Parts: sequence; structure tokens; C-alpha cells
Amino acid sequence: MAGRPSGHRSRVERQTDPNASTTTPIATVATPSHCRRLRCSPNRSQATIAWPLEETDSCGLEAFEPAGESLNVTAYWALDGSSVTSFSLPLEIEVDSTQAHVIPATHEGGMWRPIAKVPGSGLPASWTDGFEYSGTNVRILTRHLSLFTLLEDTQAPTKPGNFKGTVSKGTFSLSWAASTDNSGLVSAYRIYANGALVKSVDGSARSVAMGTLRLTDTRSFQVAAVDEAGNVGPQTGALKVVPKLAKLTLAAAKSALKKRGFKTGTIRYKASSSVPKGKVVAGAKSGLMPAGAKIGLTVSKGTTAASRPDMTFPPPSGPSVPAATSTTPATLAPTTTTTTVEESLQPKHGRVLPFVSPAVAGIGELRQELGFGLLAAAFSIAVAAGLRARRPVVARSLGSGDDVLLWDQRIIQAIRRVLGL
Repeated sequence: MAGRPSGHRSRVERQTDPNASTTTPIATVATPSHCRRLRCSPNRSQATIAWPLEETDSCGLEAFEPAGESLNVTAYWALDGSSVTSFSLPLEIEVDSTQAHVIPATHEGGMWRPIAKVPGSGLPASWTDGFEYSGTNVRILTRHLSLFTLLEDTQAPTKPGNFKGTVSKGTFSLSWAASTDNSGLVSAYRIYANGALVKSVDGSARSVAMGTLRLTDTRSFQVAAVDEAGNVGPQTGALKVVPKLAKLTLAAAKSALKKRGFKTGTIRYKASSSVPKGKVVAGAKSGLMPAGAKIGLTVSKGTTAASRPDMTFPPPSGPSVPAATSTTPATLAPTTTTTTVEESLQPKHGRVLPFVSPAVAGIGELRQELGFGLLAAAFSIAVAAGLRARRPVVARSLGSGDDVLLWDQRIIQAIRRVLGL
């Protein structure tokens, strides 16, 4: 290890072999001020030394503030003096820090780029740089050399979007759309139940399994994003489990919704053979819904069909038989015969038939009236035929060549004329 040369520049060298005549470049650090440590990786037991930093005037990034001086690291081959800007194995630069919400950044293209936190221990093979925390200190892992500094991130990530719950096979999960951050580095999402942290997932995750769904679960679920500096963003609106509503009375269902933090939506009624009248058949929504959402209800009308009017047919009133002419002999007793026929034709009680509504979708008013007419005609024919079979034979009027037509015969003839028979 060489000492500090003039011009406030120092270097660290490591030989690749104790007997070799060449050395491996480590780094040089320039400019005065506060001290920080530079290490060679992956063998962390080698060369640890303090070096000065230079002040960072402006970071050039929105919602970031300088949190320390910039570290200017360069490397070169010790024997020929040629510069080295990249390494196959990363360097570790550990910066002392007690400040909260800080992340390291590297200077590229005239501006500072925030460095992402490594997902585990050590720098992934595909990464050129990353960082990890060592207590409160920040440890930068890099395969390239440039300016490095610490920045204070003053802005939290945005609230995750499209937060919803999904139920499948008796279990539920929560999902969301990605948050954004001024650093572009969302490190994690935190899941809360009733305000308490219950789970945390990686920043690349968009959902989380929550286990068995229970309708008695009264918890409120929310999610929030966390950036690399540890800033926690705002929480989403709460999701809650819709309670059991089926077969509750309407009043009990409304009370259950209110107690869980929901509102009663549109109430509909329908006939049901399995749910008693006045009780809830089902809710319009199930699973998880945003707190305060309106939940509609379908209520049973029971199995009784809608009341239908009855049609009472009055007893038929037969036409009067014409009185006998003055030439009719008294022995025929036309008055007595007429009275007997009228009594035999008139039933003592009318028949009451239930009305069958012809209201079927798509049938017009005219078709309904024709249906009623045919029904009445058929009924009249049946009644007339029955009565005719039971009535006594009526004598023909004397002095006339025409038969005396009774009222049922006249009805049948009229119907035949109408129908064209």
C-alpha cells in the first residue's frame, strides 16, 4: 500500500501475487474534507483506508437534497499509469451516515442517478452498481468508477392504484397497480390490516396472498409503497369483507352492512322456493369491496304466485218458450209444459271457474280478446250439450209446421254461423 503523494491524491494498490512484479489497481480518491472508507471486494479484510470527499453543491434531481460531499474515485494501473474505469469484481465504498431517508447516487451524463438497493447480499452479476446498509452507514458496491454521493430523498412514492381483492377457492388475495417515485426506485409494498403492518413484499410484486376468506373477518386492508430511501407513501383506500347476507331479514341485512362499514344499495324482490318471504336471497356484491360501497339486496317474495282475479259465470237464463196460440187445445196445457221446461233448463247454482291470465309476453290485446271469446264459446257449447241431454222433449206447437227451438239450440246455431260451420 502506497502512501499519500503530493497534490492531495492517494492510491491503494494490491499485488495479485506476492512474488509478482505487477499490482492490481484499487483506487485513488481526491480532494480534501471529511473522511470515508474505501474497501476492496470481495475480500473485505484487505485494505481499509480513510479518504477525503468534496462538497456536493447541487444534485439536479427533483425532490432530492444533497446529504453529503461527493466522492471522486479513479483507478489506474500502478506500473504503467493507464486508467481503469471498470472491474470484474465490485469495489465497496462505505460512507458514514446517521441521516434518515438517504440513498447513494452516481454521476452519469452530467446528472446524478440514484443507486438501487441490492436484493440480497452482494452485487448481482448483471448489476453495475448497488448499495446496502451497514447499520446506519451506506455501503456502495460498484464495478465502475465515477463520482458518488449521498442524497436525501424528500418525496415519498405515490399511492398504489386499482387496489382490489380477489376470491378463489375459499382464499383471497390483494392486488394493486405500481406506485411511482421520484427516484424511480420502489423497494417494497407494505400490507396493513386495521392500520397494522401484516406483510411486506418486494417492489416488483403486484399482489399478495392473504389466506382463507372468512365472512366474519372485520379487518380493513390497505397497501402502501416504500422507496429505497425508506419513505413510505400514502395508503390506499380500505377494502373490507362483505358479511353474510343470505337468509337474513331485510332489517338484519341492513344492520350487518352498516356495522361492516357498507351502505345499503338497491333493494329488489323476486319469488323464491328456497328462501322464506321477507328474507334476503343474496347480496349484489360479495368478497372484498371498498369501505363505504353500496351493496344491493335481493329479497324473497316467497313461493305464492301473484293474486289472480276469479271469473264467475252467471247461471244461464234461457229464452221464454212462446205461449200457445188460441187454437191450442186445452188438453196440451202449454203453460204447464213451458214452466217445466224453464225449470229444467235453469241450474240452481252458477259455475265458478278460476280466471287464467292470458298475459304472455308478446301477445297483443286483440289475441287476448279472441282467446276469451273462444273460451266463452266452448264453455257455452259444453253447458248447452249437457243441459240438452237432460231436458224433456218439448212438444211441437199445434198449427205450425216449424219446430220450437229452445235457447240452447239457438246459441249453437249462432255460434255455427259465426264460425262458418
